[in-house]
Amino acid sequence: MESRIEELKQKYWDGNTTLEEEAELKSHFIQNKTVGAEARYFDALSKAGMVEAPEFTHPGRKPRRVWMAVAASVMVGSVAVALLMKQPKQEDPFMVEDPQEAFEITRNAMMMMSIGLNQGSVATEELNKINKVEEILTTDKE
Repeated sequence: MESRIEELKQKYWDGNTTLEEEAELKSHFIQNKTVGAEARYFDALSKAGMVEAPEFTHPGRKPRRVWMAVAASVMVGSVAVALLMKQPKQEDPFMVEDPQEAFEITRNAMMMMSIGLNQGSVATEELNKINKVEEILTTDKE
């Protein structure tokens, strides 16, 4: 029996016991009123399980201060919104008023895009030539 208790104690301190094994250890130390640190430990554990824990109240927090925090948050938010609404509207630096100037800017952008697409079609034609040669070579091997 002593070897079983020693084995259970070792497993307990290693953190490998099941709940049943822990209960067995506690009951052993409660029934056999042995003297020692482990006996006092398990005795305190069994007594702690019988006592209800007191209700916890935070020592530094008072319920009446919550509404003050909410009021301060609302005040800071309303000041921030008021400041944002009061700022003058900034003009868009890229805004064009003249229709002829807008047409020229759009035409230049489209021409740049067209040139880029044409360069891409030249490269695509080169790739098509390579693909045709590859097809010819693979059909000749078959």
